[in-house]
Amino acid sequence: MRRILLLIDNQSELSRFSEFLRSIKTIQYELIEESSAENALSSLSELKPDCIVIDYELKEMTGLEFLDRLTNSSGKSDYAVVMIANERDEWVSVQALKLGAQDYLIKENIAPAYFSHAVEAAIEKVKTEKELERQRIDLAKKNQELRAFAAASAYSLRTPIKIIKSGTIMLRDLQGLPSEAIDVLQAIWESVYRSNRLIEDVITYSKLGGNELTKVEISLAEFIGEIEREFGARIAETNAVLEAQITCATIKSDKVLLHSVISNLFDNAITYRKPNVDPVIKIRCKGTKKSISLIISDNGLGISPEVQEKLLNTDFFADTNEMKTGIGFAIIRKAVELLGGTIKLESVFGEGSTFTLEFPTD
Repeated sequence: MRRILLLIDNQSELSRFSEFLRSIKTIQYELIEESSAENALSSLSELKPDCIVIDYELKEMTGLEFLDRLTNSSGKSDYAVVMIANERDEWVSVQALKLGAQDYLIKENIAPAYFSHAVEAAIEKVKTEKELERQRIDLAKKNQELRAFAAASAYSLRTPIKIIKSGTIMLRDLQGLPSEAIDVLQAIWESVYRSNRLIEDVITYSKLGGNELTKVEISLAEFIGEIEREFGARIAETNAVLEAQITCATIKSDKVLLHSVISNLFDNAITYRKPNVDPVIKIRCKGTKKSISLIISDNGLGISPEVQEKLLNTDFFADTNEMKTGIGFAIIRKAVELLGGTIKLESVFGEGSTFTLEFPTD
């Protein structure tokens, strides 16, 4: 049984369209006839119609005004709506669809079967939209739960990793250790570093998109300088060189997300360096009225063409010799996306990589 609210204040037309639906034998309709728009609006929550058929030419208000009052706080209508009118008006029909109507029909062209089909199509369309919205909300909830679980699991792994890290440092500093023991401890240290990085990356990734962006004016030279100081120990340990040519004064961005992007690229450049070659990381910028680009390049291992193709796919997490904890690039990719930017990768396997990050200036 379909409950249809017919909001038509011309009695003859109200009777005509009611009869159209009553003549359809394959579908049962419960018809509610109403001539007052105000009465219809006040009783909608009680009536709960499956579809509202509204005449554009009402005396109390136009059909568009009715639709405007029908929309909820999100700007959408909870009801299926078919608007009927005396003549074709492109502007009115477009506005009606924008305000939530599913169809706009010309009265003289309407036959019973056609009218019933339009009503059924409107009902099914709204039903489908509501189901998709329910699934979207359910998926968002599940994703939030998954992020929380991933973050909680990663946090719980921090303590044992720190213990192993501290123990390795103490053993490595002991005097008189044989070279074999030093090699084993170095291997343990590198594994601990990668594990710790993966844990921090999981925590970072679980937080992405969970908070509102806070865009502020950032002094690029100071910002890059802060990140360089954070990497001081790793730079010294690996004899890395950071060359910064920052000609752009400021960038308007979210500091947390931008920090995640640049620090992950720096970390990758140092981690995936060529054996017996001091890593060199270069960062420069160029700006236009519409955008600012940050170009970060290194002389590391480079990325093979097949991995390059996959890295920019949002469903890919690298796990190759070139990028063992590939969630780091997933963080970069997601953060750039949230900042409204784009990322471009150029790399020659065995020679190094260049990442170009472009962000809008507004």
